Amino acid sequence: ASADDVRRAYRRQALRYHPDRNPGDEAARDACLKVQEAYRELTRPPEVVYNAADVAAQVEQAAEEVERRRARSVEGDQGWQRVRVPLDRGRRQHAAAVLATAEGRTGLPFVDACMRYARATGWLNFRMRSMVQAVASYHLWLDWRDSGPVLARLWTDYAPGIHWAQSQMQSGVTGINTLRIYNPVKQGHDQDPTGAFTRRWVLELEGLDAKATQEPWRLAAPPTGYPPPIVDVPQAARAARERIHAYRRRPGFREEADAVAAKHGSRKSGMRQIKARRGARDARQAELGV
Repeated sequence: ASADDVRRAYRRQALRYHPDRNPGDEAARDACLKVQEAYRELTRPPEVVYNAADVAAQVEQAAEEVERRRARSVEGDQGWQRVRVPLDRGRRQHAAAVLATAEGRTGLPFVDACMRYARATGWLNFRMRSMVQAVASYHLWLDWRDSGPVLARLWTDYAPGIHWAQSQMQSGVTGINTLRIYNPVKQGHDQDPTGAFTRRWVLELEGLDAKATQEPWRLAAPPTGYPPPIVDVPQAARAARERIHAYRRRPGFREEADAVAAKHGSRKSGMRQIKARRGARDARQAELGV
């Protein structure tokens, strides 16, 4: 069997025994932990130092793919999709951000833990899937067509009709949904208050306390081997919000949004009443920790 065959087998087993699918079943929980630990041992190199040339080659390859997709699709873009093309960095920096997200080395511990867990098991709960997509789209300002395939290849329960609709919605490109700009640091503190999950999957943070686990860059001596944050979280969120809201204020946006809602929105949700929903954003954003 190839290495990929082994990885897929471990993912299937981990998903089968996952506690969320077997609530209250201690035997299933123990089995899941054993499968995860075996996978970690299988994939953990004894002593690995990143080869700079290999990483540079990966970034270059990813950059070429990003450029190819952009050249193929940008002419056909409608609406504010064009805003998603990064305005403040070159294609190699853009590709490096895609690669860092895919490999779980953004320097944002909870995001990296979720991505490494997903790579090992092929699964994340819905809220965390939303968070990693939102961080990629807003904080890292990646096109959903670049980050979406990265995530799609991870999920053992991948369903195109769900995945791509959610990718677009969590990236704010539908024009009819409230912006959900998750704060990944606050989500780490809220969803993993002890830091146990994060430290389990980001081994570079072993030995840190709960607070330092989610914000290791604040330590006088940050852990070696773990990258600094790829972005300043508050600043990146603010910049994304300002860009998107500026676009949504332009003439004709409401009419475009109403047309999207009329074609794709749920009739039961009252989705067509775009203007009536504007006041609901603040409470939702407060819950997400923006």
